[in-house]
Amino acid sequence: MHNDRDLVLKSIQKAVSSKEIDKEIDTLDSSFEIEHYYAFENKISELQTACKNLDIFLFVHDDENTIQESIRSYLQALDPKESYGLTGCLAICSRTATLLFDSSKNRIESIQPDHHIVVADSKQLYPNLIDLFHKIDLEKYSMFTFTTGASRTADIEKTLVKGAHGPKSLAIFLQK
Repeated sequence: MHNDRDLVLKSIQKAVSSKEIDKEIDTLDSSFEIEHYYAFENKISELQTACKNLDIFLFVHDDENTIQESIRSYLQALDPKESYGLTGCLAICSRTATLLFDSSKNRIESIQPDHHIVVADSKQLYPNLIDLFHKIDLEKYSMFTFTTGASRTADIEKTLVKGAHGPKSLAIFLQK
């Protein structure tokens, strides 16, 4: 009986060669990459929709050099008499285009100028606020701020005023 068991094990090992195992692993890796790609593309699509609804400028690029060129072009299009602030952020919620900032840093640059420019990486993109709260350790920050869009109010005579309590425009430059 012992010899029969060894024969069965040897035949199983031959049937499942290392090439077949590698092929199965490649298939699993490919399906994970595809799932990750679609999850990423879904977050980008949600962010684009939210930004469009909130009049936020969104620029998504593959590399840092293209982002730098895009920021230069964006700055050249601004009125030279107006100010701008350039900051990073801790995270972005793609569903609502909400940005999370460490308020102990760059506070003036994010609320005082006429235009706020945020540079972020796709690794900072979360599908919703719940995921963002679970992944970011907020306890290590003394203060933080959530920003969703540029400053706007319609308090006075129900007339929309942009930039009353902060920047009148917000632009996000996201590196894939």
